[in-house]
Amino acid sequence: MTTSRKLVFQKSDKCTGWACTACGWAKPLPRLVESEGNPPNDIETDFANHDCGKYPRKREDFSQDAARIVRGATEGKD
Repeated sequence: MTTSRKLVFQKSDKCTGWACTACGWAKPLPRLVESEGNPPNDIETDFANHDCGKYPRKREDFSQDAARIVRGATEGKD
């Protein structure tokens, strides 16, 4: 079964940046560049080309929080 992955913007105490909802891949941004708008092209390209198998989730990864937010936002929508 293939997991659908999404590129999401996430803020946490440890990291702020773009993350994959399916794995531990993340692109932290400097605090001065925080932006919740559309991701820059280089981040979209990196996300599209990353292999989730090479980025196992870690307990502290904010990508887990991002996945939970996406699931919560889509639950009950048909």
